[in-house]
Amino acid sequence: MVVALALGYACGTYGQNAFPATGNVGMGTTTPSSDLEVHEISDSKPGNVVAVPKSVLKLSRTGTPNYSYPEAAEFRIGHGGPNVWGSRLDLYINGASNQSSVPDQQAMTWLYNGNVGVKTTNPYATLDVKGDICVPTQ
Repeated sequence: MVVALALGYACGTYGQNAFPATGNVGMGTTTPSSDLEVHEISDSKPGNVVAVPKSVLKLSRTGTPNYSYPEAAEFRIGHGGPNVWGSRLDLYINGASNQSSVPDQQAMTWLYNGNVGVKTTNPYATLDVKGDICVPTQ
């Protein structure tokens, strides 16, 4: 009986979407505190091991049959790293040969400390770009 009540409470509390009179919209929460709040409840460091970043927002477009592949992008939120107490936000996009709607190419990372990385998951500076940078001539 106690287990059934606990499961009912957990499902009723965490798995709901909300459209309260405040005008805010909540997914995964019944009490959104902003215009749109998406709440992911999975543990970012289960068993003290940093988990893979979890998708919190996915944008996708169906590909044209026999012509182009599905197009998708995801923002994934995760733990900053093994010795870090902050979070991170990653942007993944479909690679050129990806034929699924699951983005596979990491494009950008924003860390808790303000560092932003392009084509790197661990930026060491305010802006850390891996690869060539094109500077237009005047």
